[in-house]
Amino acid sequence: MLFFLGISGCIDEEIENKTDGFDLNIAYGQNVFNGFYPWVDFINQQTLSINSNIFNSLVEFGEGYQIIPTLAESWNNPNDLTWRFFLRKDVKFHNGDIFSADDVKYSIELIKVDKNNSLYSYLTMVKEVIIVNDFTVDIVTLEPYPVLLNKLVYIFMVSKQNHEEISNGNPIGTGAYRFSEYLKDNYLVLERFEGYWGKKSEFQKVTFKFFNNY
Repeated sequence: MLFFLGISGCIDEEIENKTDGFDLNIAYGQNVFNGFYPWVDFINQQTLSINSNIFNSLVEFGEGYQIIPTLAESWNNPNDLTWRFFLRKDVKFHNGDIFSADDVKYSIELIKVDKNNSLYSYLTMVKEVIIVNDFTVDIVTLEPYPVLLNKLVYIFMVSKQNHEEISNGNPIGTGAYRFSEYLKDNYLVLERFEGYWGKKSEFQKVTFKFFNNY
């Protein structure tokens, strides 16, 4: 089911025309879902693939594993220790919050203070995150760190305002699909997010069904 990773951008035009308005049902032979970011087991590829449709990172892997823009439109290096990211200005979270540099700083620092988080080791070289303006953020490293972009692929962005106010609520991301319904060990339902900043999927609803007896 790794096919579903980034499904909103991976369906060719011919398939899109045939599936417009349809729902998608996906069955797993066992319960492989370990919960929503940032409380997931990073090693679990199935969990990561599901959550990647709810959340976005600053960058992601394209074909051939080259780094391509996602929530960051572009970036540069003002010096050997600084990565400056210029963020998209048309991005909304599923609850209507506007994505900004505050959310980037909060999301990264949320992981850095939690050594039990499976992604903690990915950010140990990050010294600090500096907000330049609402849509520009600097990530400063302890030493030159050319693989930072590869690490940031796995760092999903959460809403600072929502996460601070609602610690145990439903997951809120900027991804192509928004959380709809979840019954642990049984099923998960995602619905297409009509306010998605990128290319919208032709599937209106996706249901994951977990089977534990196979």
